Amino acid sequence: MYQQLVDDLALQIRDYPRNGGPRPDGMQLLQRGRGRVVPVTWPRNSTVPNDVAELLLGIQFHNKKAVASCFVAAEAVAQLLQLELTWREDYVLGGFLISCLIKAGYYRLFNILRSERRFEYALQARRKAIRELAEDDPWTSHEPFPAWTSGVDDAGRRLVKPSTPQTKRTVWTPDDTEFQRRKHGMQGYRLQEQLRGFVNVWEVEEDDRPVVEPSVWIRGINKLEQNAYRINQRLLREVLSNSDLHPTEKNQRLENEFNALMRERNTRKRGGMWDDLEPDQRYLTYLDELWQLQVQQDERRRSRGHEPHPPEHRSRRITIAQDDVRREFWRRYYANQDARDVWATHYNDFARTIERATQLSDKPFYQRAFVDYRGRVYLNRSIVNYQAGDLHRGLIDFADGKRVRKSDMKYLWIHLANTWGIRGDADTRETAARMRKNEFLRWGKRPANYYDQWRDVDSPFQFIRACMELVELEKNPNYKSSLIVEVDQSTSCIQHVAMIQGDRNLARRVNLSDQYNDIYQEIANDIDEIAELEANNRRKIIKMALVPWTYGGNAWSACQNYHKSEMPFLNEMTSSERLRFAHRMIHEIEDSLRSVVGYTNEMTGETDLRFQNTNQRNAIWASPSGFEVHCYKQQTRESRVYVWASAAEEEGERDKHHRLLAWEPTDTPDPDRVRSAFPPNFVHSIDAAVMHFIMAYTPDDQSCVGIHDALGTHIRHVEEAKERFKNSFHRIYSILNPRQMVIEGVPQGIAFADEEQLPPELLREVYLATHMTD
Repeated sequence: MYQQLVDDLALQIRDYPRNGGPRPDGMQLLQRGRGRVVPVTWPRNSTVPNDVAELLLGIQFHNKKAVASCFVAAEAVAQLLQLELTWREDYVLGGFLISCLIKAGYYRLFNILRSERRFEYALQARRKAIRELAEDDPWTSHEPFPAWTSGVDDAGRRLVKPSTPQTKRTVWTPDDTEFQRRKHGMQGYRLQEQLRGFVNVWEVEEDDRPVVEPSVWIRGINKLEQNAYRINQRLLREVLSNSDLHPTEKNQRLENEFNALMRERNTRKRGGMWDDLEPDQRYLTYLDELWQLQVQQDERRRSRGHEPHPPEHRSRRITIAQDDVRREFWRRYYANQDARDVWATHYNDFARTIERATQLSDKPFYQRAFVDYRGRVYLNRSIVNYQAGDLHRGLIDFADGKRVRKSDMKYLWIHLANTWGIRGDADTRETAARMRKNEFLRWGKRPANYYDQWRDVDSPFQFIRACMELVELEKNPNYKSSLIVEVDQSTSCIQHVAMIQGDRNLARRVNLSDQYNDIYQEIANDIDEIAELEANNRRKIIKMALVPWTYGGNAWSACQNYHKSEMPFLNEMTSSERLRFAHRMIHEIEDSLRSVVGYTNEMTGETDLRFQNTNQRNAIWASPSGFEVHCYKQQTRESRVYVWASAAEEEGERDKHHRLLAWEPTDTPDPDRVRSAFPPNFVHSIDAAVMHFIMAYTPDDQSCVGIHDALGTHIRHVEEAKERFKNSFHRIYSILNPRQMVIEGVPQGIAFADEEQLPPELLREVYLATHMTD
């Protein structure tokens, strides 16, 4: 069956029946390969069609948007064939490949907007055999990956993912100097207390001779890739056997909301402005027709060099009241579509995760990492990875276990408290978790029997996995634990803002002192609108909005989390009500964190300074770990390709194609985007540098996996990981102070205070803080 699927698709790629028409541009790109001349036909004995067919069948496009699928397909094929393509060639090649999949009868295009005038196409598998094919997972292997020695490995995988949108000619790829830096042979560093406070003291090799080694950030990635993981079979069996743990394919509340919107759109209206229209015009569809007609009239006049007619001179115009009604409907419609998309993605991720975890079985596996243009380290090209959601983190263990000493057990209790949702300082959480020992043991022995008692905790799969580990350690003190336990910063983005600004009050609010504070709960408790909710739910609502906000997100970003939440308070809202609620929560957050807003404004001023003093319209700087950040944002223009949809119904007619819309980057910079991207990206480059140092200096006999601002390790090594966390954080702000780093072209660099260094008392407080990494 599989070979027949490959052969049928390869036939489409090789021949692409075209009724005598010209060869598609995408086919010519494949035929040309790495050469400059396009052959008249396929080279003799070419295996490219079959190779490409096998590759495409290893990618699941079911329920994926068509435009995104074009670029996924093109990237995979270009990597396979080592093609150097422009953005436009990627799009054209992807359109051809998707057309071949549709022609072969494997997929069909459908309009996910279900609108007669608005189109957003996605792919849907037409054959069960296609959906059941195993996905390729080239970023996961049962053998260790070789260390990075260049910006692109032998399989064509790129180490650094560039910023978007930008043309390919401006993309930065690390050169050989990043992999062969000359430096003195420093084994590591520690902090030593002196009379004037804490200073960094390097432990230098005896001969102190220069050595050649990769940059800190590359050493950190190479260390991360040494981890061997394993799927926890006990938890996987529990998930497979208990349908209560599975999300439903569709959210019935959202589906009912959608059906009500469709009935509203097709129902005749009465009263108010509708009485002024003819009976057959009292529909929302008629208002859409009026609006479309007006748009077309305006476009025709502009094409002739004229301004659009004023409203009173239009032959058939849509009134302000009518347009308000039309827009209000479509706001609700798209909010609902957005929520349904989020739910579908959530369901598909669950299904893919369980399928891939089953395939990995009990064998150890390794994962290839990459970094984005800010230096943040990712594993998410692998289908199952520890940086993904709660289910992924619950399923993944380290391949090898380690004995847990009695003194280490407190970190398992803190981990249980964190995943349950218990708040407070480390001692409070440990004590609260120990008090529930009997419950945790009971649930860990028979999770399915008590699902209704633990299903609503903060991180249910990680929590129940930790309960299982507690059971094993209780039975056998010599048991070797393979559980991954996290050491986490506390709202790390705001911590960095506090340090950059030298804001001691903000630093204390985000646990850069010895007094514990929960910033999420603090903000939530001051909001009257959610005052009647339970404290934990109030906190969740703020956290779901605050976390994406610190990444440069907005109310829309927060609303994505609200759509996925199962909290009754949020579920009872309509999609559009959730979006308006998200706007109000973001307003409350910004009002509470004025210093963070002030940081954003000051950093925006830095980009303005750069634009004034140079002809550069990007943001380039070196992070404390030596990673070179290249933030490009370029203007875009509409770009369309045609994708084959179906054969002509009658002889002599043309086949049916659908036009896909994407946004092509141009050579023209977009200073506004650079200006808005720089403040959060600068913080994330520092956050990434902390993780680079931690991983680079983790001993070879210890495992560590980075999750942006958190670190996963064995229970046995949590204490050492915490120390590396604090040392790395302190080193950056005492020796490699980011405020003194220079953005290319701006000699005065980044400085928001009169002093060249951060206040020594703040640095001392930060190092002594006990809550920074709990």
